[in-house]
Amino acid sequence: MKKKLILIFSCTLMLALPLIARTVLAGAWQQCGGNTWTGATQCVGGYTCVRVNDNYFQCQPSPQGKVSKQAISRATKAKNSKTSLRKTIS
Repeated sequence: MKKKLILIFSCTLMLALPLIARTVLAGAWQQCGGNTWTGATQCVGGYTCVRVNDNYFQCQPSPQGKVSKQAISRATKAKNSKTSLRKTIS
């Protein structure tokens, strides 16, 4: 019984981790992307993920009132993946 419970918990955690990872935002001036980057890819409000080079993207202040095309694209993809996941789970 104990092994079964651990297996169920592990599977539940594995399914939940991608959702948790998507909600994490990189802070001001932190890394938000790059070729091998596996951390947060969206920045906190007022910051945009800017390509410094292929291996390093950084959260830099957004021009006032402007949102980058990259931020819009990421937000749309995140919204669509959450919607499709909800449909799958339902």
